[in-house]
Amino acid sequence: MGLSSPITPVDQSRSQQIFPPASQAFLGFEPYVAPEEAADFLKVTPRRVKDMARAGAIPAHPFDPNAERKEWRFLLSELSTWMRNNSGKRRKL
Repeated sequence: MGLSSPITPVDQSRSQQIFPPASQAFLGFEPYVAPEEAADFLKVTPRRVKDMARAGAIPAHPFDPNAERKEWRFLLSELSTWMRNNSGKRRKL
C-alpha cells in the first residue's frame, strides 16, 4: 500500500530553529563532546587530549568509569575555564 500524499523535502531553516546544532548550548544545557571536538577547540591532536585526560591534566569525564579502557567526554566550558586559569603557568608536559 502506498502513501496518498507525496513526500515533501524538509525545510532546513525550520528544522534548525526547532533543533539547534548539538554544539550549541541551549536552555542551560551543554552537551558533552568527543575528544576530536575537544582537540579542535584546544588546537591539539585527539591523542594529546586523551593523554591529558588520562593524566588528569584537563577536566574530563569518563563515559564509563568502570571500563578498563575509558572513553572520554568533555565540556567545552570547562576546557575554556581551564585554559584561562592555566594560561600563564609554565608546566612540564
